[in-house]
Amino acid sequence: MEELKKIVENLLAMPESELMKELPKHAPALRGRVGELIDAIPNLVPRLIKRLEETDVKKFVTEAPEAAKGFTDLVWEGVGILAERTPDVKGDLEKLGTVTMNFKATDSPLEVNMKISGGKVIGSWGLAEKADLEFSGTTENIMGLLLGSIDPLRGFMLRKFSMKGGMSLGMKVAPVMSKLAKMARGG
Repeated sequence: MEELKKIVENLLAMPESELMKELPKHAPALRGRVGELIDAIPNLVPRLIKRLEETDVKKFVTEAPEAAKGFTDLVWEGVGILAERTPDVKGDLEKLGTVTMNFKATDSPLEVNMKISGGKVIGSWGLAEKADLEFSGTTENIMGLLLGSIDPLRGFMLRKFSMKGGMSLGMKVAPVMSKLAKMARGG
């Protein structure tokens, strides 16, 4: 575990250009081990989120899609684990039922999906085949929606992104998305 912890610390500290090259080499060893890493580095997910916010995501997904995919998978794995370990978030996810969402940037190759089912949240790179809700907007706005810097309801009203799917479902999902983002940011 110390070796993996060291790899993560190094990845989080390196410049963006180096991260683009190095992350694909290490992502396979980290995948499936994020729970252990969170135990060793309790603030891991908030640090990953902070790193994403400091990154030019549009450039990152365009120039280094494998690195972007690896980073995305690590973040989603961490968010899923934190959600399971946070009783009020898990309870909200259970109440929501099953919802699949796609998030697509209109100005970059960024495409991710999130599925909420059975009190769990799972996300990954790429679009789900069938989604209940689809969000699209600029890379900056989609990342803001996912990371919590753009409130889902306010962002929709201000046309920061568009949404396809049932408005009532979108209204139910919005507070849960906000709570997930707050949890992932360490708040």
